[in-house]
Amino acid sequence: MTDDERSRPMVHALLADGTTVSIRPVSPRDHGRLQRLYEEMSPENLRLRFFSVGRRSATMSADRACAPPRPGHRALLAGAQGRVIGLAEYETGEDGASAEISIVVAEGLHHRGVGTLLVEHLVSAARAEGISTFTADALSENHEVLRLFADLGLRTARHFEGPEVRCTIELAEDEEYLSTVEARGRAACRATPKCVPPRGTSRPGSPGS
Repeated sequence: MTDDERSRPMVHALLADGTTVSIRPVSPRDHGRLQRLYEEMSPENLRLRFFSVGRRSATMSADRACAPPRPGHRALLAGAQGRVIGLAEYETGEDGASAEISIVVAEGLHHRGVGTLLVEHLVSAARAEGISTFTADALSENHEVLRLFADLGLRTARHFEGPEVRCTIELAEDEEYLSTVEARGRAACRATPKCVPPRGTSRPGSPGS
C-alpha cells in the first residue's frame, strides 16, 4: 500500500443487517482505535485470532497495520459511529502472486458480515495488483472464519494439520462469485429502509482498487 492509496477516500457499504459502515485504508492515526479493538476482545476471541491469549500479538498486529506503506501489503478497516469494528489485511509472498490474509472483527459484532465485507474489498484490491491466491491459517475450531471463507463464493481448499487448518482461496472471478456477492448485497439492501436494490454484479469496489 502506498501513501497515495492511504489518502484515497472511504466508501460506504451495508452489513448483512442493513447497517451502513465505512471501508477505508488504515492510516497511522488509527493505531489507538485498533488497540482498543483488540483490548475489547475476549480472551477466547484473542486465542482464535492469534492462537494464544497474550496481548503482545495484538499490539504487534496494530503496529504492523499502521506501519509505513510497503509493497505487497494492504490493510482495510471497517468503521461505524466513530469506532473501528473490523480489520482485514494481506501481505504478499516472494512471488507476489499469493498473499497471506488475516481478519479481526470487534467483540459482539460477529455474524453481521463485517469480515465478509472486508474480504470482498480485499479481493478486489488484490486482483488489481495481480494477486491470484489468498492463504490463511486458522484453528480448526474457528468455525466462524472457516465458514466465512467457504461462503465467499470463491474456490477454497483446506489442508488440516493437527489443530490448525491452512486455507487456500483462488481469486479468479467467475459467475458464482459475482452471483454470491450480488445476493449478499441484495439481502443487506432488503434490511435497510428506503434502500434501492443494487444493479450489476457486485457491491462497492475496494478503496484504492
